[in-house]
Amino acid sequence: MEIIRADLHIHTTYSDGRNSPKEVIYHAMNIGLNAIAITDHDTFQGAVVGNRIAKSSKLELVVIIGIEVRTDKGDVLVYCDHPIDVPRNVDMLIDKARAENCIVVPAHPYDLRRFGVGDEIFNYRWDAIEVFNASSSSRANKKALRAAKILGLPGLANSDAHILDFIGVAYNEIQASSNSIDDILEAVRKGKVKPIAGRPSISSYAKYAYWSIARRVKGIWEE
Repeated sequence: MEIIRADLHIHTTYSDGRNSPKEVIYHAMNIGLNAIAITDHDTFQGAVVGNRIAKSSKLELVVIIGIEVRTDKGDVLVYCDHPIDVPRNVDMLIDKARAENCIVVPAHPYDLRRFGVGDEIFNYRWDAIEVFNASSSSRANKKALRAAKILGLPGLANSDAHILDFIGVAYNEIQASSNSIDDILEAVRKGKVKPIAGRPSISSYAKYAYWSIARRVKGIWEE
């Protein structure tokens, strides 16, 4: 068994992140992560590019093929070993993901200002729940953790990074049989994951605030 340190919610320039997949990958390696999921909004492109870079350069870091989908109920994370079609209907999305051996996780479920699913969390068959999001309030995270306990599902802690400074401030220790994508996802399904909560520094929040304002002014992304 291996202990994989993984941040499973990171954005790049393929949606509203400040940095390229390559920059994200090398920063993640430098801070000691073993795996990341690039989860750009409504596109697998950033993850595909990142996965290709990691494989072609024979890096030890594993890049999971991920996406954050804006569904009819709220934002949902999907983790796979290959891109799939992603319906906006949650029931259809879950069925499609399961058929493709992917896992489905509600993102920041009780952060309603960022389109969390809220109490709809109890109406669907998730594989895990994001119980700690570094950009969500303590109250929202506590409600997500409570829901995971009620549903008996594994919890994940993620940075939801849009700038390099946020990457890895929250992460997961995953006990997997190998560092392959399939084995990491299977370990999450089986609950062999320990979420490690953490927050960015004040200076990191300031950098993110500057980036958030700058990208809106430039019209890079509208949430």
